[in-house]
Amino acid sequence: MPPPTSRLRQKLLAAMLLTVAIAAAAYVLNERARTLALYGGPTGDASIGAPFALTDSRGRTVTQHDFAGRPVLLVFAPATARERTAAALEVATAGLQLDPRARDIGRAVVWIAAPGTSREQARADVESLIAPLSLPWTALTGPTDDIAALARSYHVPLDDADRVRRGMPPAPAAYAFLLDAGGRYRGHLVIPNDPNSFAGWIARNL
Repeated sequence: MPPPTSRLRQKLLAAMLLTVAIAAAAYVLNERARTLALYGGPTGDASIGAPFALTDSRGRTVTQHDFAGRPVLLVFAPATARERTAAALEVATAGLQLDPRARDIGRAVVWIAAPGTSREQARADVESLIAPLSLPWTALTGPTDDIAALARSYHVPLDDADRVRRGMPPAPAAYAFLLDAGGRYRGHLVIPNDPNSFAGWIARNL
């Protein structure tokens, strides 16, 4: 039979582990509740996104109907973090190529231009960003109000104040949204630094 001090130590350790487990479970449930509140369930039951009519790098009008019938990866890319966004798109492109099922996913970048940027400059900026990528992406730009409305429909923060208000890190980031062939939400994330992690996320939600 272990001495009293050993039994006390074991009880304290068990209590600590239980506390950690409860805290971890509470965190997971809280994060899930926040996700459900914003985006609905994993099968895309919630209303997310909105119809749009934006312009691609060739000046052609692109709407949500252009992606109908296949899954689509929609990336909101802030111009205020150009280098980080470029790296994120490289990761996403590499991750998509790791899974044969993901190579036919529609790919679009919604460019959140800096205030005061002309339409022509915004188009040139995002085109230069996607041109080096090993898979083709559709670059989408448009009037500031239209881009802001689309970003808000996906609950994407537009500036530092908006990020802080939502309890997000203040640094701008590239947000990826995966929609199924019917345009329903499947999942979202801030694009990670590892293509394998991104590929795993795609596989789980595709």
